[in-house]
Amino acid sequence: MMTLDRILVPVDLGPDTDAVVRMAGHIARPFGATLRLLYVVDEVPHFKSALELIQQAARERLEALERDCQERGLACDPVPDMTGRPFDAIVRAADALNAHLIVMGRGGSAGEARAGLGMTTARVMRRTSKPVLTVQPGASGTIQRVLCPVDGSNPSARGLQNAILLCRALDARLTVLSVVPDFSLPLDMSRRAPEMAKLAADYEAMEREQFQQFLKGFDFTALAWDKEVHYGRAADQIVRLANDAKYDLVVMGSTGRSGLPRVLLGSTAEAVARRVACSVLTVKREDVLATKSEAEVGEISQWLAEGRRLLDQARYEEALTRFDRCLLRDPYLATAIELAGTAHERLGNQEMAHELRTQAELIRHRLWQQPTDRHVTIV
Repeated sequence: MMTLDRILVPVDLGPDTDAVVRMAGHIARPFGATLRLLYVVDEVPHFKSALELIQQAARERLEALERDCQERGLACDPVPDMTGRPFDAIVRAADALNAHLIVMGRGGSAGEARAGLGMTTARVMRRTSKPVLTVQPGASGTIQRVLCPVDGSNPSARGLQNAILLCRALDARLTVLSVVPDFSLPLDMSRRAPEMAKLAADYEAMEREQFQQFLKGFDFTALAWDKEVHYGRAADQIVRLANDAKYDLVVMGSTGRSGLPRVLLGSTAEAVARRVACSVLTVKREDVLATKSEAEVGEISQWLAEGRRLLDQARYEEALTRFDRCLLRDPYLATAIELAGTAHERLGNQEMAHELRTQAELIRHRLWQQPTDRHVTIV
């Protein structure tokens, strides 16, 4: 069963605090989720009395926000006082609460077309494994139209799955967007323009077909939705469509790291969040509406074991399908990425094998700073 129980709402108690809390309440209401309000005080050395005054004022403001939420029928609890670096405290609080979602302001001022992205918000997006909803200054607090860009990668599949479930719960309309990179004509190939034009047409047809096949893996039942294909740089096209069509929310799957093979939406997600004139939800290792159940972990373990057996039997293509299933559930599962690299190596795809092993190395040593997988252990 898909649930959304706990939403962490870090606030700076500035002019857009009410907009952030309204948006969090709009998400929480259909699920009966509890809002956890958090204000982090930057500790100022040698000024203990000033720190106490700030904490007291913050506590009073949080209590007023809590009463307002409760009057609107929302469950709301303030988190105990925290001091220190705000982004670090927010990430720690989200982990301690096992929050399903973090909702926070983007920075800037209401009415700005491009509000930017505050330093604290940007750091939280990079550091946490939790989904982060960054709220546009002056947002109305309702979500009626959602845009979800995809690129065929496992992180973007996770983003789309969360967008579908969220749109169902909020009765919002979903648009799925695929951005095809421009197939530009190099200057030194101008004499071969007809051949290049055919290549460009074939490339476009291939991208459209892959988009169609990608969408077949999702259940759009009981959902108002449509799809669009645009051409150009991903971030530019996402921002242009979201702004021109006045979407309320962009949902994007993200790795939180650039440079990982086959993943467009890692660096693009932050670029969009900085530039787009609406709220943005980034989904990384954890889903908004559920955490992994024991059954899901068991399935991943089973698929890994099946993939290993198929590798031993030299059935490499079939093994790859098992590893792809694992990565659809957990795109950060380094073991599955390494095994997929082994399958590609035995199929003669040396370049892909090298890329996948590099990706697994990045995940193990740069993202987690630990030598073994977090989620699944296979003996």
